[in-house]
Amino acid sequence: MTITRDRAKIVQFSDPYYVAPGRTLIKRGNAEIRGVQDLNGKRVCLTVGSTFGANVRKFAPRAQLREVDGYSACAQLLDVNAVDAVVSEDVSLIGMILQNSDFEIVGPGFTEEPFGAAMANGHPNGRDLSTAFWRR
Repeated sequence: MTITRDRAKIVQFSDPYYVAPGRTLIKRGNAEIRGVQDLNGKRVCLTVGSTFGANVRKFAPRAQLREVDGYSACAQLLDVNAVDAVVSEDVSLIGMILQNSDFEIVGPGFTEEPFGAAMANGHPNGRDLSTAFWRR
């Protein structure tokens, strides 16, 4: 889960175990989109609760954001041309490419998303235990 200030008010996080770049996924052959900067006026899918909406707005304030319940829904929308791009961290986008070779990632990373293990607030050793696990 991406570590954010808002989420840290609700759960405890381990130290980051991975820093994922935010990237842009399109259908192969879409010459209009070569990165996040080309998303103005385009239909962009992201998951509900994602940190990427605000990040996309920094680079493409006129992007038409569509939030859905999961990555598979974004992949389906992209596959049938109901959206022009999907924005997420590289790991999730690579998973979509493994399921559909008509997809490709374009452009450089435009944000860094620190991933951490989340656990209930108040656990006496939660952060230490989780961080120790990821460092093994």
